[in-house]
Amino acid sequence: MCPAVSLHTTNSSVSLLVGSATLRAPYIFDGQRKGPGVTISEFNRTVSSSQENQTVATTTYITKGVHNAFFRINHDSGWLSIGICSRNFQGFVGYLGYGEFANSSCAVACGQKYPNPNKKEVYAVSWKAGDVVRMQIDMNHRTVSYWVNGVSYGPAFYQIDEEVCPAVSLHSK
Repeated sequence: MCPAVSLHTTNSSVSLLVGSATLRAPYIFDGQRKGPGVTISEFNRTVSSSQENQTVATTTYITKGVHNAFFRINHDSGWLSIGICSRNFQGFVGYLGYGEFANSSCAVACGQKYPNPNKKEVYAVSWKAGDVVRMQIDMNHRTVSYWVNGVSYGPAFYQIDEEVCPAVSLHSK
């Protein structure tokens, strides 16, 4: 079984479990924008996969402001990539930030960031079951930053697309 993750989101001006202050919509995983092996449960806030290399996006696209998505790692038996994808991303059977889909997505997995298909860099600690990962999407500066259990690792990605949504890739070992 691949990792399982729950999504909890907040914006700096609204309370926990509420998404974008601009859109007034909660972040939930999108049943239409996912790989065929992805299972979505618990009111579209938890995902898991029985197949490798499966990606799922959220329903809300972000175009302005600063937004935070919190991911609780429920079960980790493989790589779990947390990142963003643009509206034209089509790699739902594949990885965020890697290979042919790298130009429309980016992600952090196993303590490394994947900004393009030919380069990976050490960035943060690897997360494990029980960890809480905060991903901040700052559209004012067009950056993505991460925190693991409250520890900031600073911006991982710069000059992101003008319209993105949080996404997760589940990989088996």
